[in-house]
Amino acid sequence: MNEFIHSFSVVTHLYLSEKNALERAYREYFFYNSKERKFVLSKYATDGLRIQIEFNPKKEKQYDKKHRDCKVELIITPAKLLYPGEAMQKLFHTEDYIRAIDKLKILLQEIEFRTGVNLWNDVKLKRIDLAKDIMTPSNEYSKEVIRLAKKALYKTGYNLWTPTKEDVSHTNWEEENSILFRNHNQGVNSKIYNKLEDMKNQRIDTSEVDGLLRFELSLKRDYLKDHSTIVGKQIKLEDLAKVLCDVLEQANSLMQTYLIDPLWSGEMLSKDLQEKRIQCYCKQKNKRRKKMLAYRRKCNKNNADPLDRSERILEHFEAINLSPIYASDEFDHIPSFKNLLNQLKDEQMERFLKLHTRNTRTITRRQAKQTSQSKNPSKIKFGTYNFCENLGFS
Repeated sequence: MNEFIHSFSVVTHLYLSEKNALERAYREYFFYNSKERKFVLSKYATDGLRIQIEFNPKKEKQYDKKHRDCKVELIITPAKLLYPGEAMQKLFHTEDYIRAIDKLKILLQEIEFRTGVNLWNDVKLKRIDLAKDIMTPSNEYSKEVIRLAKKALYKTGYNLWTPTKEDVSHTNWEEENSILFRNHNQGVNSKIYNKLEDMKNQRIDTSEVDGLLRFELSLKRDYLKDHSTIVGKQIKLEDLAKVLCDVLEQANSLMQTYLIDPLWSGEMLSKDLQEKRIQCYCKQKNKRRKKMLAYRRKCNKNNADPLDRSERILEHFEAINLSPIYASDEFDHIPSFKNLLNQLKDEQMERFLKLHTRNTRTITRRQAKQTSQSKNPSKIKFGTYNFCENLGFS
């Protein structure tokens, strides 16, 4: 299991006097973010606890039974609780999350001792973000996967979206480096993004990384309530570790359901190889071949009807685990999104590729020289680059 909880957040409310007490005690670390219109307490940010405070709108204050003045969001990164200041650490085991929550309790106790403010009072769980990192052979390969994912999103109820200031803490979401989609009714947001570019933006050393994708699923409060993860309106600190561990145990199936299933299934080939694969499958059945080729043209223009199962078009693609979406000519083969996420191989496709291509791509002397100087030279054999091996599928 390589899935992990990247972060989660909870919300509560404070009186103005409590907000002022925090500001007095942490004056050096307390500032106003004019862009997001929030006060930020950064003292414990490298320890995995970010605190954001904003004034409640008049209506929201009226709805609050205690008529408190401020809304507070605690954004918690479990790995940083155990490894302060280390950006790329991950926690994969339930016992690690239990230890992380114990560390969170210590930080909250320290804040209450210094200020008299209990930040874990009437707390509601806002979201839990699951993630999994996948190594890729190159940055260009990562960008191609993202491009294909944008064409592959088809399932009813899911739509592409642009993150708001509340959704991300930075603005480095270039179009070519991310796909973001969501199902509002289900209360889930999904992302596939170029983690290598994100690391560069954060000035993290990338010298040992050729390419890196992050698959991320954000479970919103509506989802967590509907699926009985939260009992009652508030979440107690002593129950937090169990909630996180329960979600972690379901991580793979949740990512499959809400991140992978909305995308076209099947292996993705270059246009010519895809046509050859269809020809091999159809053999002398020209009518079937023509219908499959016509349907793949619609899919790549984003105007195919995924519910159109007349003539069993989609069943034919599924029979050979072939996506109707084709890759750029620079890439013979991109594994299905399911196989990418789970780092699996399709044996049938491997046999086809061995027959119809060397499963390699020629690289120039300049590319080989750049790669040997800046990346891991053991991954390069001059003249060829085996994508499947370097994805870890061999």
